[in-house]
Amino acid sequence: MYEDALKINPAMPDIMYNLAYAYQTGGYYEKALQEYEKVLKADKKRQISKQVYLNMGSIYDEKGELDKAVRIYKRGLALDPENADIRFNLALTLMKKGSLTEALKQLQKTISIRRDDPDVYLTMGNIYYDLKKYDQAKKNFEKSIALKANPRAILFLANILYKQKDYQNARKYYEKIITIEKTTDTARLAYIGLADIYDNFADYTNSIEFYKKAIDLSPTDAGLHYNLAVVQIKAKQFAPAISELKRALDLDNKNFKALKLISDALYNLGKLDESLAFTKRGLKIDSKDFDLNYVAANIWLKKGQEDTARKFFNTCLSLNPPPAKAKIINVNIGNTYSSEKKYNLALKYYQNAIKLDPKYGTAYYNMAISNYKLNRLSRAINNLLETIKYDPTNIDAHSLLGNLYYRKGMLDLAEQEYKAAIELGSKDIEVMDKLKEIRSIKQ
Repeated sequence: MYEDALKINPAMPDIMYNLAYAYQTGGYYEKALQEYEKVLKADKKRQISKQVYLNMGSIYDEKGELDKAVRIYKRGLALDPENADIRFNLALTLMKKGSLTEALKQLQKTISIRRDDPDVYLTMGNIYYDLKKYDQAKKNFEKSIALKANPRAILFLANILYKQKDYQNARKYYEKIITIEKTTDTARLAYIGLADIYDNFADYTNSIEFYKKAIDLSPTDAGLHYNLAVVQIKAKQFAPAISELKRALDLDNKNFKALKLISDALYNLGKLDESLAFTKRGLKIDSKDFDLNYVAANIWLKKGQEDTARKFFNTCLSLNPPPAKAKIINVNIGNTYSSEKKYNLALKYYQNAIKLDPKYGTAYYNMAISNYKLNRLSRAINNLLETIKYDPTNIDAHSLLGNLYYRKGMLDLAEQEYKAAIELGSKDIEVMDKLKEIRSIKQ
């Protein structure tokens, strides 16, 4: 239609513009650009050139030719410096280029021309947000919302309040979003924000509910299934958590965080073989991951494979864990040697643990067991005294110390330890019998 009109009067800028615009809306960008150039040559009075520059800039921006878009927009502004649409679009293109400071300048000039545009304030808020200037971002989002209840502006404002740990107001704005729209991507992000807030306050029931609503809107997001599982584990809902983790791995079979979490969850449920399978998958991705090596070591320990367990525990130690972890690993290695009746080797690792934590009662107790097995009774007694010093509620330590005192004929001290064990809740028949025997002897 427009082409026929141009055959009759080839120098009519309006008709030329309509033809170019038709090409643009149809996605024929190259033809549209060619026709827009013809319009600029024909529009001697510059009546529609401003709109042409706006449209050409939009095409170049859409094509990803951002430098050309910037040049075209600036040509438009040279023609009409007060054109808010061109200036705003220029700012958006500059944002894509990463020229945030220049984009802000253009937006500030846009506001001086058009003060009641919520989208301009929203965009300025986005830039300040990206620059981590949250107070300035917040002011602009609030101005945008005052002009129009834009869910995206409300979302960003809620995110800022969340970052500032103003959880009460953040929750208020997230909830406001889902009263406006319940099925958009913005709503999904609001549900996630609410889930995170409730998680922070250990309200796992509500956190789980909102993660599920987010998943309803994005069922193939592996990260959401993982996050839901994390909260379910906190709520001791292990079986549902494992289902969510398996779903996350179905969606992303190399989701390393999910592999680590599911191996640990299955281990805690006593499903050792299944846990081991996921642990092996994770170790193929990162053989030096501490957590996976630690789970593998404990699995093999429970399976009675001490030598294999030691290999994984030693790998853990080679990764330089913090002392709180290293001391436990040393005790575990010591225990593997103790179960093999290699008590001198066991003692070496218990001593390592005590070097890391001189007040570690468990290590002293295990040393006492090894020394007892080696018939080093005096050393065992000293170890048990240290155990009780740092862990006075250790019933087994009191019971064993009572037995050692009894063997040495130190009946008063033995009676004291047996009484302590019973007061702490010991139901050991031997302890009760020995206490009766001592009292009978002393009568």
